[in-house]
Amino acid sequence: MGKYIDAIHAYDPKFQITSNWSYSSHMPEPVLNNVDYLSGDVTPQDGVYRSAFEARALAPQGKPWDLMSWGFSWNGAKMPMSNKSAIQLKQEAAEVIAMGGGIQFYYTQNRDLSLKPWLADILKELGDFARARQPFTHKSTAIPQVALLFPTRSYRKQFSAPFPGAPAKLQATLYTLLDNQLPVELLMEHHLTGRMQQYKMIVIPECQELEPALVDELRNYVKNGGKLLTIGAETAKIFASELGIASSEKKEEDIAFISAAGRLGGIRSPRLNANLTPDAKALSHFYRSNDYVDRLDEVAASVRNLGKGRIAAVYFDAGSAYADYKSPALRDFIASAVEALQPERKVEVKGSHLVHVALNELKGRTLINLINIAGEHTNRAAIGYDQVPPLTDIRVHIKGKPARVRLQPEGKDLPLRYANGITTVTLPKVEIHSILEVIDP
Repeated sequence: MGKYIDAIHAYDPKFQITSNWSYSSHMPEPVLNNVDYLSGDVTPQDGVYRSAFEARALAPQGKPWDLMSWGFSWNGAKMPMSNKSAIQLKQEAAEVIAMGGGIQFYYTQNRDLSLKPWLADILKELGDFARARQPFTHKSTAIPQVALLFPTRSYRKQFSAPFPGAPAKLQATLYTLLDNQLPVELLMEHHLTGRMQQYKMIVIPECQELEPALVDELRNYVKNGGKLLTIGAETAKIFASELGIASSEKKEEDIAFISAAGRLGGIRSPRLNANLTPDAKALSHFYRSNDYVDRLDEVAASVRNLGKGRIAAVYFDAGSAYADYKSPALRDFIASAVEALQPERKVEVKGSHLVHVALNELKGRTLINLINIAGEHTNRAAIGYDQVPPLTDIRVHIKGKPARVRLQPEGKDLPLRYANGITTVTLPKVEIHSILEVIDP
């Protein structure tokens, strides 16, 4: 790749060239050659969530980047290549541009290479949507809040192909965090090293090992005041001493039940039966059946103070469980583990679990992206949908006392309520993608 790119640049230094999916989730490495930008094309099915994931994999790499949404649905089998609606594609676009990237839309031409004029109205609607938001999104960068590690070393040992793409368990771990309205960055190992103290919380997803130097740095991060959440039966073993695990036994994949927000929910996963030291606190337990009287003597999650910080663990493969059998109980279970760590929050969003949040900086401005993810995009049998119910009465709590909070791209100042160091803004409606521009005094 480097040979061809250098040859093109030697011929014309102004020519911009990339290689599709280079330095992305398919190739989680530092950028080592002279690609001018990064790019990829999101899967035609489940495009909203996949756009959120792939955008977060490209955004930290330090290059201009874009993603391509397919204008039609197709599952590679008998599904006809039928067009998605403009609303559906706006949702995919919002997930991309909210992370600072560019967006393109792919439609096939006719067999004689001619275009399809009937698509012009849809393309104009999509273009108007993206262009209106461009001044508040393009080339913005994330404000460090929550980091989800991309454990490259561990994943590479599980695959025979060199660039297989990120496993579903990592993708779903991101989705559980986003579905809890957390502003999350997906960081490869080279992004996180030396920068941990910038983050209010770091999440380690299911993995079997990490680089020893990275583990040491994570330990020091916690001891110096950081908040660390480990997810997975094998992951907890890496931090057994820090978590206060006196002894443990791994149990093979089976059905168990977990409790969150006063509800029980079923999971299928391996579990780590961990015996904790007295200074570690059990947050919840597993249940044998869908009844609170049937509690097992097995800890499902725990937390422990370590130095100035705090470390917590989820003792089952929650990412894999969310990928296979998504449920509100599992989403809320992760929320309770995050709450136990008590990470500092610059922004907290309430009112719906159907909103994704991205917190960015652009030319000295703070921008809060709110994306409505309602709709049938996770239904792999659905070719498309043309209606997304608006989210109503979304409350945004902002740390500090800004002079104004302006709704963009409408350019409308919103009423503020300030108390106890927190400013609250209420959005009566989020149609697809709303941006709050926080203007300091």
